[in-house]
Amino acid sequence: MQVRIIPKKNISLNTREPWVDHSRRIYVNKDIAYIPVLPGFESDSLLAPKKPYQGRGYQKIGDQIIIHGPRPDATEIKNLVEWENPKAVLWLQSINGDKRIPDVMLLYGVPGVTCINEDGIAYCIDPMKVIFSQGNRSEKRRLATQIRPKERIADMCAGIGYFTITVAKRGANVDAIEINPESYEFLLKNIKINKVANEVNPICGDSRKNLRGLYDRIIIGHFNWKDFLPSALKHTRELSIIHLHTIGESINEILYFITDSGYKARIYESKVKKYGPNVWHMAYDLRLI
Repeated sequence: MQVRIIPKKNISLNTREPWVDHSRRIYVNKDIAYIPVLPGFESDSLLAPKKPYQGRGYQKIGDQIIIHGPRPDATEIKNLVEWENPKAVLWLQSINGDKRIPDVMLLYGVPGVTCINEDGIAYCIDPMKVIFSQGNRSEKRRLATQIRPKERIADMCAGIGYFTITVAKRGANVDAIEINPESYEFLLKNIKINKVANEVNPICGDSRKNLRGLYDRIIIGHFNWKDFLPSALKHTRELSIIHLHTIGESINEILYFITDSGYKARIYESKVKKYGPNVWHMAYDLRLI
């Protein structure tokens, strides 16, 4: 690949030049950038084709990489760094408790706050402190199609605003409740940068104690749905909808739980993403009747 070599800090000054080949990725190594050049234009050097990355899958959040599963060895980390040139590589070992606190180990680089844009929404987070459910993008899009302006919605596990901002952008009025103070601070930041402060009422606390009145729609984005559903049901009326997430298909268990609690609902299910071998992350829409 023919390239021109420039300081990394000057990338934005060159990307609109007529010689830039936008079909190829810019390669950055430390403070030096190698910008692909179109045929017929002068170049500074020839880069050998990049070897395809053949390691395990990973999650890219802004300029940082998150690895799940077993701890990667030094070779895997080296290959990943050469492929993505991230600011940091983190190993997510587990997510703990109602506050969904990530147990994360730094494997490479310097972590910190990073920002990404997903479907026109900006999210700022620190992956060392809070989680980001990047794999839920299809579910976020599906949910957005159902929202009507002025709906009254409770997001019981709002996190950094992943579903909150999506529905607020569609004109809903949202009580966004988050128990983890670290996540709550990023929720406030993301509400501000996405300009939905008029649509969102942020609350830091236990959502089971902070629901108020009746809602058109309640979002339970925590896999321990049994801990949250009893409180949610008390704040519904006929035709209210509860969205809850599970690991594995759970429709019969949910139906039994609803009936045993003295309610009736029609349930619609959808697959969000693979969670493990033969196990799906599921989303269920419960319409109260």
